[in-house]
Amino acid sequence: MAGDVGKSGKVPLESLRAALNSLKSKIEVDGDGRILYGGVRYIFMDQELFMLSFEGIMDVLGASMKSLMYPSLEFTGYAVANQLMAQGVPPEKVLEAYAEYSSTRGWGASEVVKKDFEKPVVVVRMYNQFIADWLRRNVKDLNSRFPFYECGWGANWVGAVKAVMEKLGRKPPKLTFKEPKCVARGDEYCEFVVGEE
Repeated sequence: MAGDVGKSGKVPLESLRAALNSLKSKIEVDGDGRILYGGVRYIFMDQELFMLSFEGIMDVLGASMKSLMYPSLEFTGYAVANQLMAQGVPPEKVLEAYAEYSSTRGWGASEVVKKDFEKPVVVVRMYNQFIADWLRRNVKDLNSRFPFYECGWGANWVGAVKAVMEKLGRKPPKLTFKEPKCVARGDEYCEFVVGEE
């Protein structure tokens, strides 16, 4: 989790378990049988079902999935960062709160390695990232089957960085991300570098 993942790449399970237990204590079931967290409806979906759908999308859309899907992923990161700030998280701490948000929801234990809103440049690492981990274990030759693959979670971080910069009174430039390391390609973590295009 944010700041808790050591250089060895080992995830401190006790921190993650405590954060997950805190999240679970806030889950409710309403009178109509909906599962709610913070007033928002949630679903639980296993990785296999999610990833079979995701693989199908990649097969159909190919490289165009980036231009078709990444804008909505960017909006998701932007919206969640704004929700966190509306709940009282100071803008300077939102990226760490977003890392914890991602960790406790199963997307992968996350840490903010570097942040500089002046340049701007933000570096985030995600260990055992949900999508990349599955692809590494289940797609025999990722480079042949999906040569265009780049983890879209970087787009979420772009959106979160934009939201923070706006809240700090800075007009964000056109931001993009690079993924120099990826679990799906054999690295020990996914690393996203968000910066000016």
